[in-house]
Amino acid sequence: SLRVPADRFAPLLSGIKELGKVKSEHVYTDDVTMQFIDLEARITNLAAQEKRLRDLLQRAEKVEEIMLVESELGRIRGELESLEGTFRYLRERIQFSAINIQLEERDIRTLVVKDELGGFGERMISLLVLNTNRLLEGLSNSIIVAIGSLPIIVPILLLIFALWKVAAVLLKKARNKKRGKQQHLSQNQ
Repeated sequence: SLRVPADRFAPLLSGIKELGKVKSEHVYTDDVTMQFIDLEARITNLAAQEKRLRDLLQRAEKVEEIMLVESELGRIRGELESLEGTFRYLRERIQFSAINIQLEERDIRTLVVKDELGGFGERMISLLVLNTNRLLEGLSNSIIVAIGSLPIIVPILLLIFALWKVAAVLLKKARNKKRGKQQHLSQNQ
């Protein structure tokens, strides 16, 4: 978001448009003339009322009158300060314009290749670039998945290896036992 002087809005906006492709553009104005005039009138009236109350305060003799006038003066002063703040804000809004920009990164896969073979050669090279980028993206994704899966795969592989070793030992014992029985039977015969 940029805030620029109102008189530089149009040249800056056209300069920004030249930096890339504009997908959408919304230019709107907010007419605050009536609000500005109303605020100005209310501030003038409150200032006049404040002046009259100050004059009354100078002439007040009783404590009760003084307290009442000071209370009203405080209320008027608070309202006046609030309106003056809003007035300054509107005056600043009139002097400056806001430009909100949303940028998107260009996809490298949309690389435009120009060659002298015309449409066919251009499409072939463009497809080659696109497919090469997809292959590299697929390889990098595979590597990322493989590395990310290591905390799961390593314990599973260790468990499989341990089970395979246990099965091999049990199988060897079973074979030895079977051989022992066969030898024992052949000796008895």
